Amino acid sequence: TDEKFDYGTDNERKDFDEFTVEKDIDWINNSKEPFFLYTNLQATHYPYSYPDTSNYNLNNSLLENNHIFTPDLPSQDTDYFKIEETDLIASINDYDNSIVYVDKQIGKMLNFLENNGYLNNTIIVITSDHSEALISKHDNRIRHGFGVYNEEIIVPLLIYVPNQSHLIISEPVRHIDVIPTVIDFIGLPQSKEFQGEPMRKNQKLFVMTQNQNLRIGLIKDNLKIIMNTFNFDVEAYNLTLDPFEQKNLIKNSKDERYFY
Repeated sequence: TDEKFDYGTDNERKDFDEFTVEKDIDWINNSKEPFFLYTNLQATHYPYSYPDTSNYNLNNSLLENNHIFTPDLPSQDTDYFKIEETDLIASINDYDNSIVYVDKQIGKMLNFLENNGYLNNTIIVITSDHSEALISKHDNRIRHGFGVYNEEIIVPLLIYVPNQSHLIISEPVRHIDVIPTVIDFIGLPQSKEFQGEPMRKNQKLFVMTQNQNLRIGLIKDNLKIIMNTFNFDVEAYNLTLDPFEQKNLIKNSKDERYFY
């Protein structure tokens, strides 16, 4: 790397995503062997940092408006843990603009792969490790990393396989199965180290948040059970009747035993 960073401090210093993609493209151009490339784009993580294009010169190839949705500048009263009511619209717009910016960078990579003939023999996976809650529905928690409710765990997953027609799968699947599924596509043996397996129907879905707010969950059909591993409180939701997980089916210890 060039040891130059666009934002952040100490261990959280980062480049703008467009420069990450440019480095990816340079790396592919210099690669003479079949390659595996993993890219983690950061603009959609708080504080949703992307270039202010008003500061760009006219020769910059990415001179585009990154502020599609306005207003998009929350006040200093809003931070990672809280969004002031008067900042809600600006906060949502700021996040949406970060998604627009990331979409541009993914488009740049896909255009490069297409223009250089890689789409004929390259599997492409586009997904996210979490979603983002900007309106609190549970315990006044926002952003991500605090729970395993749907607003934090439902993410897009697109897998492009050369010479395969498109297929939309509405049934939930597991991130832990993405790599085994790709391995299955290309006909290589599965590693014994994998915890996942090639995707199939009717799998039990396990979810967790791994930081100091450790929660675990199990989803089967329309039932979702969540446990707080610190105090062992348990919640259960009917996702068909209650998709926003507002009505905990466990009212007392007798109910809790029923769901174990």
